[in-house]
Amino acid sequence: MSRFCPARLLKAAMIAFLPHFLHLVIGTSAKKLVQSSITALLLPTPNMKFLCYSLFIHFLWVASIASSYTPTGFYVDNENAQSIPLPVNQKGGARLKLKILELLGIEMPGRTSAGVKDELASRFMAELYRNLESNVELSPAYKYLASGQSISAAERKAIELGEADTIVSFLPRKGVPDVDSGTRLAFDLNVVPSGSRLLHAELRISFNSSRKPARLTAYIPSNRKSEHIGSAEWLTSGSGHFVLNITEALNQWIHNPAYDPALILFAVSPYGNIESLDSYGVWHSFAIASFMERNGQVRDRIKRDAVGTSATSAFDDYSYGFSTRQDPLRQSAYKKGCRRRTLYVDFKDLNWQDWVIAPDGYHAYYCDGYCSFPLNNHMNATNHAIVQTLVHLIDPTRTSEAKCAPSALRSMKILFIDNSQNVVLKRYQDMQVRECGCQ
Repeated sequence: MSRFCPARLLKAAMIAFLPHFLHLVIGTSAKKLVQSSITALLLPTPNMKFLCYSLFIHFLWVASIASSYTPTGFYVDNENAQSIPLPVNQKGGARLKLKILELLGIEMPGRTSAGVKDELASRFMAELYRNLESNVELSPAYKYLASGQSISAAERKAIELGEADTIVSFLPRKGVPDVDSGTRLAFDLNVVPSGSRLLHAELRISFNSSRKPARLTAYIPSNRKSEHIGSAEWLTSGSGHFVLNITEALNQWIHNPAYDPALILFAVSPYGNIESLDSYGVWHSFAIASFMERNGQVRDRIKRDAVGTSATSAFDDYSYGFSTRQDPLRQSAYKKGCRRRTLYVDFKDLNWQDWVIAPDGYHAYYCDGYCSFPLNNHMNATNHAIVQTLVHLIDPTRTSEAKCAPSALRSMKILFIDNSQNVVLKRYQDMQVRECGCQ
């Protein structure tokens, strides 16, 4: 036996596969099996038959798990504070992905390869995201968008307005330039999120040449007389674009479908001459628009998704591949006091890395643990929870114990590419648990 299964080979194999074993192991009995094998390996005169048999059993066990389950992208911590994947079968994993997309209100793009339609607009959106989420990095496939392009505080404030839920970048279509009639830019209104209110919109224009016009001026075309909507001067600080506020124009197009969603642009030279934009060489334009979801829109979407499911059987009805009634993580975890625990959604495991620019994943966290008497300081209990716990202590039939629940939440932002290959930044309220407490 030792001729075919030498101790050195066994030790090397067990050390190499140990991380995989510990990553997949959830049951206590399986942990003991792994630990017993490792202990046997460290003996001065190991039992070779036992070691070979044990290693063979481990390989079969890991293979059976791999064939039954697929990475779902959901990771939690066990009682030893180690991150482990939730084992869910292939069908259940697909259902989980769909539910996450429904929660985020995102339609998964139909393409399979990473890429953006316009690099300049994408770089600007990536830099805007990094300004708003300073501690979050871009996904590896889109690291090249982090150009270090500067966005001034005034620019960021104008776009985000502190309350925008969705910021969309989109490209106008160029018409044939003409010195007399100007350059026509047409806009596609399909980028406007349904049921949202426009907060701010702007057109950004940049020139490749160092020679630039003194300013740009824009008009809305009309059958009678073109309506002047404003002028734009070159930003010497920040992104260095010509920025034209088109909020009023876009609002007009949204609420009046009969209007032509287009602008006529002229360049004004330093000497006051009216010229075409093309006379200054290669130029580029893209638009940014900020929207806020109307009250109740997110809540209504979640309520629609929940119709027909009960609180106790939602996961079983959807056949996610595991049952909430047999949660191995809670066997010993609930013996500890109320605290925040790890819950992480890995976008790469969900195969979203081609269209999610940032972040790599979603740190949701969750609250777990007991809220029994006495309530310690670290349980962050409310005064009401303390009173409720005392009442429960006196008469358990009157009220239940206080529950461990989020006491502070924060929003999260996702930068992604939609079906039209426009780069979109969305903010979701109350998506990440910051603190837990007994309530």
